[in-house]
Amino acid sequence: MKRILFFVTLMLIVFVWSCKKSDKSGPSDNVTVSIAADKTSLEVNQTVTFTVTTNSGSDVSGSATFYVNGTAISGKTFTTASAGTYSVKAVYSGKETNTIQVVFNPTAATVTSITLTPSKTNAYLGETVTFVVTGNNGANLTAQSALYVNGAPITGSSITPTTEGTFAVKAMYLGLESNTVQVVFTVPPITSITLSASQTSLNTGGTTTFTVMSNTGVNVTAQSTITVNGTAISGSSYSTNTAGIYNVKATYNTIESNIVQVTFVAPVTSITLAASQTNVNTGTPVTFTVTTNTGVNVTAQSLIFVDGVSITGGSFTPSASGTYNVYATYVYNGNTLISNTVIINAAAATIINFNKRVLVEDFTGTWCQYCPRVAYAIDQLLLQTNDAVVTAIHRGSDPYNFSGANVLESQIGLTGYPTAQLNRTSRWTYPEPNNVQQAVNLTTGTNPRLGLAMVSSATGNDVALTVKVKFGDDFSNLRLVVYAVEDGLVYNQTNSTIYYGGANPIVGFVHNNVLRAVLTSSILGESITGTTTSGNEYTKTFNYTVPASYQFSKMHFVAFVINSSNTTLNARDAKINESQGYEIE
Repeated sequence: MKRILFFVTLMLIVFVWSCKKSDKSGPSDNVTVSIAADKTSLEVNQTVTFTVTTNSGSDVSGSATFYVNGTAISGKTFTTASAGTYSVKAVYSGKETNTIQVVFNPTAATVTSITLTPSKTNAYLGETVTFVVTGNNGANLTAQSALYVNGAPITGSSITPTTEGTFAVKAMYLGLESNTVQVVFTVPPITSITLSASQTSLNTGGTTTFTVMSNTGVNVTAQSTITVNGTAISGSSYSTNTAGIYNVKATYNTIESNIVQVTFVAPVTSITLAASQTNVNTGTPVTFTVTTNTGVNVTAQSLIFVDGVSITGGSFTPSASGTYNVYATYVYNGNTLISNTVIINAAAATIINFNKRVLVEDFTGTWCQYCPRVAYAIDQLLLQTNDAVVTAIHRGSDPYNFSGANVLESQIGLTGYPTAQLNRTSRWTYPEPNNVQQAVNLTTGTNPRLGLAMVSSATGNDVALTVKVKFGDDFSNLRLVVYAVEDGLVYNQTNSTIYYGGANPIVGFVHNNVLRAVLTSSILGESITGTTTSGNEYTKTFNYTVPASYQFSKMHFVAFVINSSNTTLNARDAKINESQGYEIE
């Protein structure tokens, strides 16, 4: 029995000890603390008492440490002889409270007078003047004082008037009245002006109104002079019936404003539809232009209708023969304007065949020992056909060297001399005298649907050459090349061939068709512009002065058309003062 009683007593002692140990633990993580004061505004040398409570309402002030302006104090009360605002917080078991502000005011007995001081006594409108109230004991009493401006109380301790003038300011503190301060506010000086217009783009007859503002925000329109294109106007508004751009400027005293451009445009009252052509072959595009009565192109902003159906863009290509009625609409200021009607007559395209010629370009030189071989082949070719057009392009150390041929040689991949090209892109097969038929064959077969004709006239050594190209089918991406060439140039020719009797050199050899000038912008050709469809024609005139050192009577011209693959489609040769027609088959 005694053993059982001892065991029970021991268990009770352990239980009580465990309970006491748990009571000694700190606050849980869910505990928060806050600080309060019995007063937050008091006089110096008075005492404030602080209290710290937990969120469960427990007063833990006795276990907390208090800090005033960051310095720990002893106990939970605080007093000071120095007026001012003090920040107070507390810490309890590692938990920090909120911060409160306590204001200690000087005792009334220590303040017998106050002084009002402004940050400045002269200011511009828009600036702020701040005031400070100081007691005779040196304390800053601004927050506890009432300020009066021209006898009326204000909120706060600063003023920012919107009107100029002199403002009388004083302060009151516990029945004490400060000195009166005079603060003068004036309009800032005007150093620049800005001109603006109510409208910068308007119809003729409309009115735009101008405003002149100073850098100080003052409207000085009435005191300014406004000029339009250098001429002063009366008042601040302007209207004109003449379309144009007008430069407007203002002057205030001697200060000039920015320049404002105002555009007056004539009102749009009608539109006109025009076509690039009205009689076309089927498959030929027709381009339309829509112009307002003011001369403005509004095609992109208009709708174009062909037989009542709107089309996309500004062009139309008739696919069938017939008559097409075309008109346009344009919306201006909410009003839909309708143009005139243009009638397009489309006819089925007619295919035209032309005589077929072959172009021979001989890259040669008087110094070239094997070049007589190609010259002989050309002689044989001309005996077999009248449809060969020949140009001899001399290169190297040669009295007739044509230096502008580099780019062409690069294009055809020339590797040596002689080289003969047929229709520019085909190499005349070596040995050329044995393959004359290769060149002759290029004058037969399917006729080209493109022909050339040249007309020229000379005045002295000045020649006006017109080259015409007729299209018997639809083409695109064509280029024209025009040469001036000379015959009958006598110069010894180096020769290591069996031709011309095998003599070396060939004394007094006659060089014909020698390239002297390229009249087009490039030896590679210049673009043929305009409509290049069946039935249409391209014409261009070249002016060429034959140098005095050349034989005028032996000069002639070579013209040919090449496609996008640089292949010659057809060629023609013409003498000076010759008038050619097309060679239609």
